[in-house]
Amino acid sequence: FFFLMIRRPPRSTQSRSSAASDVYKRQGLEKHLLKAQLVRITYSTDIVPRGIYRPNDENSKVIEFEEEFAFPAVDEIKSLETWVHLHPNILKAGRVEHIPPPLLPDETIEDAMIRIEEQDPVLERLQPISNDQLPPPEGEDPEPLWTIKEYGDPQVYNMVGKDDGNTTLYSVVQLKSLLWPGAQTFVKGKIWSNLYIGYGFKAQTLPFLPTQPNDIQNDPEEPIEHPEPNPKNPLPLPLESDTDAIKNNGDDEENGEDE
Repeated sequence: FFFLMIRRPPRSTQSRSSAASDVYKRQGLEKHLLKAQLVRITYSTDIVPRGIYRPNDENSKVIEFEEEFAFPAVDEIKSLETWVHLHPNILKAGRVEHIPPPLLPDETIEDAMIRIEEQDPVLERLQPISNDQLPPPEGEDPEPLWTIKEYGDPQVYNMVGKDDGNTTLYSVVQLKSLLWPGAQTFVKGKIWSNLYIGYGFKAQTLPFLPTQPNDIQNDPEEPIEHPEPNPKNPLPLPLESDTDAIKNNGDDEENGEDE
């Protein structure tokens, strides 16, 4: 499985999906966030042809290589039913299997584990990718989370020589994950390879793109500047005697007007 994750998003945890953000906040180091994202992508997109592995007879959670495996026919390669997940499903708790809750009495652990598995079931190994579906809107059919495309010559050719009676295909078949953009599987002949080139975001994860700010408002009109009311060369204040004289002169003028 080849990985190339481009570190584009900012360091803010707002730009990360909720599960990975929880890991980041809990551990406090970016290496834990990176590990969580790599594990989630690998366990969701690392696929193999059906039949190359089989569950162990004693423990169905363990898979082992099928020595009598025969690569699928040309027509089967282009079907989602032919491809299965290599790794187990990741539970809501972030693990691949449940552990007994701590601090519980021994007689209640079994009932507690039953309730936990009902709420968060462990799926059987080697699940076909055709089961990967998003919950559809009401009244619509579910859509698969994988697409298949063929590039090149689609002609099926008959083999000669030691492979006489078999057929081959010289085109390249691409299986593309719609859940993790950038996760792809390429198949040519009997060789396949898983590849991921992306930013580490799910398709439903909203990137950290702040909304555009509002338009900047116009500056208010500047008020007209006026000089201070205090003159530069103030007149001397009149004396108290001068003030009484002015007042008396004013009273005499008023009396003269009355006469």
